[in-house]
Amino acid sequence: MRLDSFNIDLKVKNGVVQMMGVVDVLAEKERAEELVSSIPGVRRVENYLTVATDGTISDEEIVREIRRRLEKYGDEVLRQVQVEVKGGVAVLKGSLQTLAQKHALVKACQEVKGVKTVRSELQVQLNKRDDASITNAVELALSRNPQVDVKDVVTFTKDGEVTLTGIVKFPEEIEAALRAASSVAGVKAVHNRLKSLVDTNDRDYQLTNLLRRKLRDDPRVSPGQVKAFVMEGIAYLSGEVYTLEAKEAAEAIAHNLQGVRGVSNDIFVARH
Repeated sequence: MRLDSFNIDLKVKNGVVQMMGVVDVLAEKERAEELVSSIPGVRRVENYLTVATDGTISDEEIVREIRRRLEKYGDEVLRQVQVEVKGGVAVLKGSLQTLAQKHALVKACQEVKGVKTVRSELQVQLNKRDDASITNAVELALSRNPQVDVKDVVTFTKDGEVTLTGIVKFPEEIEAALRAASSVAGVKAVHNRLKSLVDTNDRDYQLTNLLRRKLRDDPRVSPGQVKAFVMEGIAYLSGEVYTLEAKEAAEAIAHNLQGVRGVSNDIFVARH
């Protein structure tokens, strides 16, 4: 999608960006907001962009085009998803296997001319996986994604909803991690608490490196089993160790770092 063709006016005041103008399709409006939101220093985006429509595209034509675009997702998706359009408002109903499919179908609708907004009533099919199994599956998906450094991402699951926390190197790594988590069956929602080095402050980055080095050098802690990072002065520890001593040692190391004002210790002590 070429963003240099957008007819957009921007006004900025105290970190708040107002976007005004006209775009061809809804996807361009959403993408423009994503790009502006990712700029360091932007606190909020007020999106007043209008999706162009000359009134010649009927709701029936929009439905046909949406259905045509959904064909690439297979016959099963076409059978499970119903599309309704009224006044340019597209409504998607049905049941899908993964959260990633839900996001992909919404984006496909946003790229259709004449669509003013998309309302998703799509449901992700219930999966009998427990939270621990989902966490393991998400971590496996992250490890298989070449854009993600899995050691920088902590995964937590509760009632099928996944939270990703950590500090990664690039903003693109955040998007890749969210897509990977969304592709796992049984995931009902993905909550993003990841930050990139662009977003975090230098002090947190320095403390993260120092904490990891001290954990690596301490003989009581296995560095390959403990994940650690510092965000806004709070040290986050997770992973798996075989003794309570190792868990307590990791927490003590984090507490003793000057600049760390609190520790969240989610390290699991495994029986063996």
